[in-house]
Amino acid sequence: MVQRCRLLILLPLLAAAVIVTARDATAQSVGIDGLRFTTAFPFMTENATLDAGSYTVTRVGANPRLLQFTNDTTRKTTLVTVNRGKLPVHPPYPTGVSFEHTGDAYLLSSIWDATSGIAADAVKPAPGRVSVGQPTFRSVPATKDDSRH
Repeated sequence: MVQRCRLLILLPLLAAAVIVTARDATAQSVGIDGLRFTTAFPFMTENATLDAGSYTVTRVGANPRLLQFTNDTTRKTTLVTVNRGKLPVHPPYPTGVSFEHTGDAYLLSSIWDATSGIAADAVKPAPGRVSVGQPTFRSVPATKDDSRH
């Protein structure tokens, strides 16, 4: 009897936690959906190297951890895995993209939209794919295409 009471209390709490987590994760990708940015340099993601150029970021289905980067000129798409991020303390732009510069490579680091309070950190490439050294960071501004929603 006591065990059944515990179960009746525990199940609604677990269900509420799952709903809140799913809603927060979906909000993360929705807030970044439609971001556009331009780089003057090629950059690496977890699995690919992208050319310099203009990109549009879109979410992929309901998966909050998967974003699609589309080169606006070539229309080539690349899937990028992200984790929940934190907004920069003093962002150089209200909406932007940050890259970690190590050696001769730029690595996608984070994406944010301060107006919606959303940020995502890119999953880094495997060790050995990039130079070792003290990283510096470079950010570029992004715009938000709100007509997508």
